[in-house]
Amino acid sequence: MPERFRYCVRMISWSNSQLPTHSPFSHDYTPPRKMGLGVIGLGEGRSIVSAAVSSRLWTLVNICDLNTELIAERKKEFGLECPGTTRMEELLVDPAIDAIAIYTPDALHAQHIRSTLEAGKHVICTKPLITDLSHGPSLLAAARAAGCQVLVGQSSRFIHPMWRQREDVVNGLHGALTAVEAHYFGDHRWFYTKPWTRGEGVNEVFQGLSHAVDLVRGHLPDIEEVMGYGLSTRHARALGQINPDALHFVMKTRSGELARVSGHYGQLTLANKAQDMIQCIVRGTEGVSIANFAQLNYQRRIMENGQAVEREEDFSAWHPYYWRFGGHSHHAGEFQNYLDHLARSLHEKTLARPDLRDGLRTVATLEAMNRSVKTGQPQRVSAVLAEFGLPELCGPV
Repeated sequence: MPERFRYCVRMISWSNSQLPTHSPFSHDYTPPRKMGLGVIGLGEGRSIVSAAVSSRLWTLVNICDLNTELIAERKKEFGLECPGTTRMEELLVDPAIDAIAIYTPDALHAQHIRSTLEAGKHVICTKPLITDLSHGPSLLAAARAAGCQVLVGQSSRFIHPMWRQREDVVNGLHGALTAVEAHYFGDHRWFYTKPWTRGEGVNEVFQGLSHAVDLVRGHLPDIEEVMGYGLSTRHARALGQINPDALHFVMKTRSGELARVSGHYGQLTLANKAQDMIQCIVRGTEGVSIANFAQLNYQRRIMENGQAVEREEDFSAWHPYYWRFGGHSHHAGEFQNYLDHLARSLHEKTLARPDLRDGLRTVATLEAMNRSVKTGQPQRVSAVLAEFGLPELCGPV
């Protein structure tokens, strides 16, 4: 089995007989010690706080935000005894903190990742990892110098149906892959009412579509060429959005496999029972499968002994674990899964994925997609990586 795939097969024993409280990454694992976590950014960071206080593998040491009222709110909500601070520096110098989880505005991610690595601490950073690839070379250098891991919080791959699908792909049940299709459809008009989202504040290629692109790249990591179109819907324009919120792309790997990625964000969507908000379809020479995010459902049709055999798996018992508050806009269970994935990787000295290199390749793919929308022309991911001084990421994955 290729080395890059081994990390994702050994960890999970899927069972609905388990009580849906502990992460499937930790329920059968006793750590040599709990890791210490600091969290910066307590808006989206609400989910990682919930994950940390629920985890068997972590101790939440301290939290940080510029908004003192939000600090007080999170301390009350989760019964935290940590002091809370408005200064990230206090987390950076705290010897009890092994890793810092970054959930600040996207434009600040590169600065906060670099500061954390320079302090000798591991990093968890929400997607998108960064929005400006010019920071890529310095982040790679900082990670090498620190000897620390960077885990990208691409949450959608850390949910039962998507991981079950990944296990089947790695185990060869689909045969040779021919195509992967993924989408994320969500009515984000509530999000567009926030003042900071006006104008260029939100780019859904980097926001919503990063989920679908990560799912595609999880199966086809060497996406090389992208072509897509986008438009701004009437409702999104009325809320001050400039960037397109309806987007469709086709992609191709270096060896010819195909992918499709779609997203709609400024208008009504279908109910999840009709079309799941996040979905990944994998097609191969020996079978096809579909993983449904909100339905917590996985279905496959695989050739066995010359016959097409169908199988369906229902993980709906885990719904309270994944969505603890805020409907489907806060999915703390996925955060707990990748948080515990990092802890096990650190204890076992294996690589937590998606790592910094994965994350930078995904950002380069998103940048190529963004350019394709603007130019109406196909764009090559390797050209983007080379342009930003990242030729080491252009080769085989």
